[in-house]
Amino acid sequence: MSTAISARPSGLGRLTKTLFLARMRSGSQRWLAACTIVGFTITTWLALTVVAGVVMFIERYRHPAETYPVVFSLEPDMAKIMGALYVLFALFACALMVVPIASLASTSARLGANSTERRLAILRLIGLSSRDVERMTLMENAIITVIGIVLGVIAYAASVPLWQFASFQNQRLTSGEMLLPAVYIGLVGLAVLAIATISSWFGLQRVRITPLGVARRSLPKPLKAWRLIAFVLAIAAYSVVLVVAKPSGTSQTEIFLYAVPVFVAMIIVIAVINLVVPWLLQIAVRILAHLPGAAWMRAMRRIAYDPRAVWRRISGLAMAAFIGGMTSAGDFAANSGAGSEQIPPAALKELNALNPDIRFGVIIVIVIVCIVLGLQVIIQSSSDVLEQAETSQALVRMGAPRRFLSVSAWLENLLPVVVALATAPIGWLLAQPQAAALERFTGREVSATPAPLITVIVLGIGLTVCALIVVGPLRRQVSTRYQRGND
Repeated sequence: MSTAISARPSGLGRLTKTLFLARMRSGSQRWLAACTIVGFTITTWLALTVVAGVVMFIERYRHPAETYPVVFSLEPDMAKIMGALYVLFALFACALMVVPIASLASTSARLGANSTERRLAILRLIGLSSRDVERMTLMENAIITVIGIVLGVIAYAASVPLWQFASFQNQRLTSGEMLLPAVYIGLVGLAVLAIATISSWFGLQRVRITPLGVARRSLPKPLKAWRLIAFVLAIAAYSVVLVVAKPSGTSQTEIFLYAVPVFVAMIIVIAVINLVVPWLLQIAVRILAHLPGAAWMRAMRRIAYDPRAVWRRISGLAMAAFIGGMTSAGDFAANSGAGSEQIPPAALKELNALNPDIRFGVIIVIVIVCIVLGLQVIIQSSSDVLEQAETSQALVRMGAPRRFLSVSAWLENLLPVVVALATAPIGWLLAQPQAAALERFTGREVSATPAPLITVIVLGIGLTVCALIVVGPLRRQVSTRYQRGND
């Protein structure tokens, strides 16, 4: 007996290690851990790639003579303004991608915290305090996060040489430009670890483990109408900024004094959109839940349960779709004109790369956002399947067809994606006046292409469908698993 007792792990660290290894040997828990690791791997890889792109444009802005050699020799201020525009667009793209990437990290972390309440309840029953259980869960999730970060750094390093096939500002990207210093890589890794730890802690607050081993979840609070008021005020403020802020000249300082307030106001509007749309989604699905169909009703009720979580999953796609629709309709800036006699053809080539680069950058943003969306659907759907295992098994035993659960899950995930993609034609319509104005200003037809619009629609729906197909076998396996409740 004494030998058995002495062989048991002592301390929370060793106990956490033992439980982590046991979790990796369990089928369903191993699947969740794998999803979490993949989530943090992709999060780290994308975060490093986005930061590398911003740093690359900043470095090119600092050396305008190398980026725009012909324009710099003729008009140095214009070369600096063009470089500054690329930095602003890169920061705007980064702002669009921060939310979905951080949401992916948060989803991955909450998956690890929310999916183990039964095991946490057992730990409480054997005598561990609530603080001990919280520390053990945070340590276990930190181990998984670090594994994902390391794999993400490896994936980022492996993808750096592939960027040489892409070009911006009429120059091919180099591995040196896209390879971040070790300090930046460490800071990004620490940021991902911090997001994961905070998200795990918040996830644990939703699950209260009593000394009797009972797990109690806190329900999300319904959203209030003040979000609509905030949206109206933000739109009014943005309109005032557009009227008041006007460029007073063409120098670099004057252009910045005009562009920065407009850019900040646009970011505020996007942030407030993220506030009001979950409230509108909550109202809409409550009404749609009354339509006939059991699977439809179940899907709408699940969306209404936590519309904020649903919107966090699709907000990046909605913003990317909106920008994709705008860039598909027309140019953001007027081309200088190939027939101009005042500007040399070599300088025109450097200046006119702006619009194609914007569209290519938008496509990159769309691809990243859609990859994040697909992974979030896999992670969240896997978590839902395992958390609702007993309910699903009960429904099957009562005679519900097995496809009922699948149809409900498909509706629950595809409907928000369709709502997000609906912002693409809105962006296309809003860009029409700008395209018409540019045509009148330049006297020639603006360049337009449906490539960003097609990309966001195909990838948004396609990757969501692929993610649901991946989770399908797990759903069928769990719903048909028969076991006693105390096993």
